[in-house]
Amino acid sequence: MDCPKCGYVMQPFEDDCPRCARMATKLANQPQAKPKPIITPSPQPTVYHEQRQRDAAPSFSINGNIILGLVLMAIGIIITVVSYSSASSTGGHYSIFWGLVAVGLYRLIMGVVQTLRG
Repeated sequence: MDCPKCGYVMQPFEDDCPRCARMATKLANQPQAKPKPIITPSPQPTVYHEQRQRDAAPSFSINGNIILGLVLMAIGIIITVVSYSSASSTGGHYSIFWGLVAVGLYRLIMGVVQTLRG
């Protein structure tokens, strides 16, 4: 008898194929079934696991609004100081860039509020 799986020529007294270790008598009598694919679920972190991760490593991520607000405020203050210093040495007019400072302060406050709310 030949093994239906691997084709090994078996002795008449052998029930199992020594090469592939399959039972030849059962395989010869049964129709071949397609093997079912093994589906393994992907690990999904639980809410408890995510909460433990947040509690274990507290971090303060800087929001984009915080950075933009600080940059706008710095630009407004620097231009105002440069304008004032050039006007005070020559005796002219100077400009106060309060719009940049105000918008920067607004962005800074919004970034802090967003960061605190999570």
